[in-house]
Parts: sequence; structure tokens; C-alpha cells
Amino acid sequence: MSYLLFAYLPLVFATEPSVVLESVTASSRLDWTSMRVEAIGKSKVVSNSADYSKAELRSMDMARKNLQNAVYSIELDSEVNYQHLLNRNDSVSRNIESIAKRYEVSDVIYVNGSVVESTVFLEMHELLRPYIIERAGVEGRVSTPKRSEYSGVIIDARSLDFAPVVLPTIHTNSTENWLSVDDFSSYTAQSRFPFMYATDATNPAVISKVGRNPALFMADSTTFDTLTVHSLDKPITESERKAIMGNGRVVILLSHKP
Repeated sequence: MSYLLFAYLPLVFATEPSVVLESVTASSRLDWTSMRVEAIGKSKVVSNSADYSKAELRSMDMARKNLQNAVYSIELDSEVNYQHLLNRNDSVSRNIESIAKRYEVSDVIYVNGSVVESTVFLEMHELLRPYIIERAGVEGRVSTPKRSEYSGVIIDARSLDFAPVVLPTIHTNSTENWLSVDDFSSYTAQSRFPFMYATDATNPAVISKVGRNPALFMADSTTFDTLTVHSLDKPITESERKAIMGNGRVVILLSHKP
């Protein structure tokens, strides 16, 4: 896998809160906090007013093409990437391929009055939902223990060189696969991913994901798609672990690299 740079892209994208971004090309990226694939497209305006509408359509079409190329950069884990899903040639792959053709427009701006720049995006979860449901190892809903102390898990991996994947695996020194998609609920998989990434625990999206009282863990080491962690708090119970993982309440903090 090629080296990934996590940083803000040049000013082709609008200013936004601190998020984990993976640059794919100068015109596309993966947003691992919003869990979106984003791309831009540009088109020149020639002279007359009618050409503005044509230029907007051309810029959107270019952005769409950039977006569809960018989805091939999605890594699900150490063994599965987006291309692998398409190669399956089954109902899941056909569903994913169909969804990949859709996109939403988030912004259309004029640069110096002569260039139209469109920004489009595709939600990763919408794209990968059929596969995530298939991989989820727990049927139905997962309830939260009545006297649960922790609402989620935050893992601080900002000291490590870890590149985001959709389905990482978390080990502890004593337990392999301590947090993984094997304990994720197929019911919850219909609406969200088990994991998300951020750079700062104060990001509102993090609080929404893990709740008001998450357990804190520090990542000690990593391989391609795994992190080994230790607790910074009182250990969570097994019932809490199952509820947190089952309901997809795990955030991994990563640092920016300038």
C-alpha cells in the first residue's frame, strides 16, 4: 500500500473542522471522520450566460468521474479493498457498483468568474452497507447493560503511523480481536459503521459516536489493520465491551502529518 498523507488538502476544498483526511489525488480525498468520499471537478466558462449552465454540468461530470476513481482507494481491512468487492460478481458487488454511480453535490462555486468548481461526495456507509451487514457477526440488536459505566471507547493512536481502514481490529495485550466487526450488530450495520476516526476527542461527531462517558485507551503498536491498546481507565466489563462494539461506538484518534 502506498504512503498516505493525512492533512488538509490545498484550498480546493472549503475550510472545515479538524478531520482525518486521506488525499487520493489533487481533486479527491477520503474523509475518515465524516466517512465520505469527496471529489471536485472544474470547467471553464467561455463568455455567454448560457455557457455558465453548461460549465456547471461539465464540472459536476468531471467531479463524478474523479469520485468514482477515488472509491478504489478504500481499504476495508488487510485482505479486502474496494476492488475485491467488485471482483466477487455477486449480489453484494452489483449493489455496491450501482450505488457507486450515485453522488450528491455539496458545493458549486465560481473562481474568478471564469471557472466553475463543483464538489461532490458519496457516503461510504451507503456504498458499503451490504458488505458491512454481511460481515457483522451479531444478529439483531445489542442492548446496553442497565448499570453500564462507559458509553463508548476512544483509542488514542496519534503517536502511531496508522492508516485508516473501514474495519480495523483492536487487540489488547491479553486478548486478540478484542474489538472487531465480529462483535458488531447486523441491525446497527444498517445505519452506521462500527468505527470512525478523528483528530480531537472534542469534535462533536466524536461525542455523538461514543457518548458522554467513553473509556479511554492508548494504542501501543500497529500493523496494517490492527491496533494493540491498553486502558487508561478502570477496565470495562465484558457486557460493556459487547454493547459498545455491538452498537458501533468506537472512535480512533489519529494525528495530522504536515
